Amino acid sequence: MPTDAEVERIPRVSHDQAREMISSLGEYKVYDLNPEGERILCDWAAKEHGVDAIFVHGFPRKKRPFYAYPLDSRITMGFDCLFRGLEITTGSRRIDEYKMLLDNVEMFGLKPEGLADYLSIFKYGCPPHGGFAIGLERLTQKVLGLANVKEACLFPRDRRRVRP
Repeated sequence: MPTDAEVERIPRVSHDQAREMISSLGEYKVYDLNPEGERILCDWAAKEHGVDAIFVHGFPRKKRPFYAYPLDSRITMGFDCLFRGLEITTGSRRIDEYKMLLDNVEMFGLKPEGLADYLSIFKYGCPPHGGFAIGLERLTQKVLGLANVKEACLFPRDRRRVRP
């Protein structure tokens, strides 16, 4: 288990800062958080902070789901945790206000009718909340140093294999 001191050393950068870092540190001038950009950020975190992880926060609204809480008209309260060159966790504060959620559904080009069950939860009030999802197989792959995520899955799937 990592110690509190190790966790405190994990750098936290905004999405905009991450893009600037990737473009200045990358050999091929990658400007986004694609797999190469994720590796560049994690290599920087290991070199500069002695940890294999980095948190990226403040993602643009267009790069997050409709339910991610906006900080302003441009960015959300969303984050990714990158570990050893791979995104292993994505999360955010979620919209809890019914009207804001309806506005976002329409802004993202979705139909409220198709989300009726989900939206009904918020109609009469919902407390502020958040969530995240961790890619357990991705984390296992990185912790064990496996070459491919399929090696960390009991029943891996791909385009040719969808059943165990």
